Amino acid sequence: MLSKKYLSVLCNYAFYGCGMALFFLLSGTLKAQIPTDTLYLSVNNDGNYPLNKHLYLIETPHKTNAQAIAQAPLASFKKMYPKEVLDIGLTKNYHWLVFTLKNNSPNDAVYYLQLHYPAVNFVYAYAKNTDKYELIGKTGFGLPFKERPYEHFDVVLPLSLRTGASATYLVMLDKIGEGLNLRPTLQLSSAFQKEENYQYLFYGIIAGVMLTNIIVNLFFYLSLKQKIHIQYAAYVFTILCWVFDALNYQLFFYNYPAVPTISEPISTSLALVAMSYLIVSFLELNKQNCSFLRSIIVVRYLSMLLVPLSYIAFIAYGELTWPKEIYLYALLLTALCAIVVFLASAIQQAVQKNKLGWFYLASASYLAYAIISYGFYILGYSKNNSMYKVPNDIQIGVLVETFIIFLGIIYRYNLFKRDKMLLLAKINQQQQETAQQIVAAQEEERKRLAQDLHDDLGATLSTLLLHTSNLPEDEQWNRQTVLSHNATSIAISKKALADLRLISHNLLPKDFANLGIFRILQNKVEELNSLGFIDFRLVTSGNQALIAPIVSITVYRIINELINNVIKHSMASYCNVELIIDEENLMLIIEDNGTGISLSESNLGIGLKNIKSRVEFLGGILNIDGNKKGTSTIIEIPLNQNNYDA
Repeated sequence: MLSKKYLSVLCNYAFYGCGMALFFLLSGTLKAQIPTDTLYLSVNNDGNYPLNKHLYLIETPHKTNAQAIAQAPLASFKKMYPKEVLDIGLTKNYHWLVFTLKNNSPNDAVYYLQLHYPAVNFVYAYAKNTDKYELIGKTGFGLPFKERPYEHFDVVLPLSLRTGASATYLVMLDKIGEGLNLRPTLQLSSAFQKEENYQYLFYGIIAGVMLTNIIVNLFFYLSLKQKIHIQYAAYVFTILCWVFDALNYQLFFYNYPAVPTISEPISTSLALVAMSYLIVSFLELNKQNCSFLRSIIVVRYLSMLLVPLSYIAFIAYGELTWPKEIYLYALLLTALCAIVVFLASAIQQAVQKNKLGWFYLASASYLAYAIISYGFYILGYSKNNSMYKVPNDIQIGVLVETFIIFLGIIYRYNLFKRDKMLLLAKINQQQQETAQQIVAAQEEERKRLAQDLHDDLGATLSTLLLHTSNLPEDEQWNRQTVLSHNATSIAISKKALADLRLISHNLLPKDFANLGIFRILQNKVEELNSLGFIDFRLVTSGNQALIAPIVSITVYRIINELINNVIKHSMASYCNVELIIDEENLMLIIEDNGTGISLSESNLGIGLKNIKSRVEFLGGILNIDGNKKGTSTIIEIPLNQNNYDA
């Protein structure tokens, strides 16, 4: 008995044979002859020959041999003329090109058949030898590059003809499940090499411009640490890989035919991902100024998902047609959505008077047109012959976009420079105003200190001087009088010392650095509660070692000023003081249940002006809320400032 393996092979051949027989029976008789519309090759000026006028096309649902094609009925062949491009689109069949050449030139010559479509998987060329067709060349993406009959990034087949000789060629194209659009041309060797040199020169110029762009932006990123440069370099690199898909095969992956099969869809997906990051940074998009930001993120993740799916569609299940078709439609739909979303975002920014939006529209519009045209061309809905020219629409669009976006980045830096200068001017003005406020606060502090010394300590010392100057008369001098006089002098002296201690304590308490602000405030509250009618309560938390000494002293003076305001003006019975320190901020909250304070009064009060200047000196934020139920003062000071200029 036959094994299952051989039985399966036998069934496959039987199936293919039945399919071919049915195909030919439906088309007509098996005895028909292949069309022979001979192209006579004589000497001409440019070495280009109108192959499309003499070329025929036939499709087969299954892979077959040249002998079977030669026996196909004449009605099965379709003449290419007047078309210049075979815009077949997505295909499920094998395609054969049939043409006959005769060399009428006086010399033996080599002619080059070029398809102008590098991404054909396999191409088999047959020529008739006596009564049988023999394989004369095999090429395509499915072969290692070195095995091509002519090493060129495009599909090129050299055809040798002796003078006066003629030959009929059958060329089979295998592009099952993918787009097939090509422009077959025939050129004499001299004309082909001239065009080949021009093509490589142009591709070299494009590669040089784009690689220079990448290097410059990488240098800018290392120097300026701006992420837009690394994003732009990544985008240009992915576009470079996409445009030079066939050249990458020739230069880098010549022994790995599977790489170019999926490199174009992968580079397309990665280009969409890179552009989604670039447009957000370039236009400075956020949730407030762009209503399409979420759509951009969705397109980004869809493009990322297409990268692993390309391996599944083209490698893991490459023998099947439907995964490639589904993937190709998904890729084209994602690219179309990306173009729409990107352009809509740029238009919205332009309407919002963001000039960078106009830069992006100018750079991307032509490339968007070229990509959309290319998508229709792949699907077979477009007869755009410009895709086969060098440069084509996509290459022109890439150069235009690369140049204009680079100009946009330079313009963006000019805007940043102008904004930075305005910001520096504003900061300098604020610093001057803060310095003036600090000087004014110091002057007010000195005036108040002089007033306290004059009114309190000065008055007490004057009383002491007056008392000591008015000694009792001699006749009144007795022990009781002396004791009474000395007791009064001591009491006045103690009051003077108390006044002096209070003034110095308000300026800077004793052992402030050793005790820390928490303990100093606790002592202050205990002293106030023992002498006054307001119930002060203190809440502290955090690590006081995190704040610098100058910050600690300034905060103490702010608290002292606020407490004095409560005592003098609030008519409150209760006051709560909270000081909270965390890793990044210092939070001060002082609340009382007094009569409240209005914002107009806060602008007029000298004490509150001093508080405001000290808070600004520390880079903090001051909020005062006063109403009939009391006053709440909240101060937030960042702890990440290393330097404070007095």
